[in-house]
Amino acid sequence: MKLFKNCLYIVIAGLSLTSCDDFLDIKPADKIIPETYEDFRKLQTGAYEVGLIDRSRSTIFTDEAILDEWGAEAEEFQDYYLWKSVLSSKARSLPYQEFYKVIFYENEIISQAANMKEGSQEEINQLVAEAYFMRAYMHFNVLNLYAKPYNKETASTDKGVPVVTLIDIEQPFPVSTIEEVYTQILSDVDSTMKYINVAEYEKGLNYRVSKVAALGIKARMHLYRGEYLLAKDAALEAYTINNQLVDLNEDNAIMPYHFKSKENVFAAEQTFDNILSFNLLASNELISKYNAQDLRLSKYYSSGWSGNTTNKGKNSENKCSFRTSELYLILAECEANLNENLPKAKEYLNTLKQNRLEAEFYALEEIRINAMTQAELITEVAKERCRELAFEGHRWYDLRRTTQQSLTHTFGGETEVLEEGDPRYTLRFPQEAVDNNPNLNN
Repeated sequence: MKLFKNCLYIVIAGLSLTSCDDFLDIKPADKIIPETYEDFRKLQTGAYEVGLIDRSRSTIFTDEAILDEWGAEAEEFQDYYLWKSVLSSKARSLPYQEFYKVIFYENEIISQAANMKEGSQEEINQLVAEAYFMRAYMHFNVLNLYAKPYNKETASTDKGVPVVTLIDIEQPFPVSTIEEVYTQILSDVDSTMKYINVAEYEKGLNYRVSKVAALGIKARMHLYRGEYLLAKDAALEAYTINNQLVDLNEDNAIMPYHFKSKENVFAAEQTFDNILSFNLLASNELISKYNAQDLRLSKYYSSGWSGNTTNKGKNSENKCSFRTSELYLILAECEANLNENLPKAKEYLNTLKQNRLEAEFYALEEIRINAMTQAELITEVAKERCRELAFEGHRWYDLRRTTQQSLTHTFGGETEVLEEGDPRYTLRFPQEAVDNNPNLNN
C-alpha cells in the first residue's frame, strides 16, 4: 500500500509513464495526492490516456491484413505475423503492463470513493461507475488476448490471467482461472450499472464510459461467452439509448469510426495505430469480401502503389471502442443462434446493410438475406462482422471464439500455416511480463 501511494499521483501538467517500479510505472510531471472529485476525475482521465493498442495489434494475426514487405518496421512484427512461439530480439512487445496500469488507477478510485471531497454524489457515482467498468474491461481484454477462448465446460480449470482488485503492489499476483476472471469482470459490470447515471456522453467526452457504452460492451462480453440471451438483453438495452446508424449513401457522411459520428458511443481506444498503418495492408481476401457497390470499399479503404490501406485508426479522431453498428451485429448473431425469431435477425442485418450499400445492390441483398436458413444466416453475420468491423480489433477475437479456421501468412520468403484449432490461437504472455511475475510462466 505504502509503495503504491508513493507512486500514484494526479496528473496536473501532463502524464508521463516512465519507471516507478516494474509493475506500475507512473511518474507524473506535477503531482498531488488526490482528494477531491476533480482530482480523481483527472486520475480517471489519466487512465483513459494510457493508450491501449491491444486490439489494434491483434490484427497482425488475422486474415484481414498483409504485412508489407516494404514496411519500415515490418521486421518488428514478422514473428507475430508468422505466429512464432519464440520471438526474436527485434520483435516489438505486445501490450500487457498497460492493462494493469489502468487497473491500478481504477482500484485507487474505487477504494477512495467514500472519501472524495467536494463533488456531488451524482458526479462521484458516475466516476466510480467508470472505474468499475474500466477495471472490468481491462481484465476482459487481457483475458481474451492471453487466455483460451471461453469454454463453459473447461473455464473453471483453464488458465486465465491475474485478477487485481487491491492497490498493494507487493502482493503476489497468481493466475486465476478463466471462470474466476469472468466472475470478477461481471461483478464489476454489475457495480457499474448500480452507479452509472450518464446515458451517453457528448462528442468530445465520449472517450468516457457511459451507460450505452457499458451496455454495449457488456453485450460483447456475453457474446464471447456464447450467452446469446444475456448478450441480446444487454444489446437491446443499449439499443434503446442509441440505435442510430450512419448512412454512407449520404454526401459528407461522418465515418462511423470517427469520434464525432453518431454511431461512436465510446471513443477510447486506438484500434488501428500509426505504427501499423505504415506496415500493414488490407489483404486481398478481405477486399474480395466487398461487392463493388458496397460503399465501404471506397470509404473505409484507399488504394496505393503497394496495395489497399485502411482509412480507419491512424489518428486520435478515429478512436473507437464501441459503435452502434456492433449492436446490430450482436443482435443479429444472437437472434440467429437462438433461432426463435429469424425474421428479426434478418431485420437487424438488413438495416445495417441498407446504410452501407448502394440502393440497387441493397435491394438484391435484402432478397438474398430473407431467403436464408439459420445456418446460412449465422455464416452471413460472421462475414458482415468481418466487412463492417475490419481493422477495429475484432477479427482475431471473432476467429478465436468461432471457427478458429486455418490461416496462411507469407513474409520474407517464409510461409507459415495456422492450422484449424491451432494452440497458437492462444498467445503466450510476453517474456518481460513473465520476468516480472513468474506466476505467469508460459
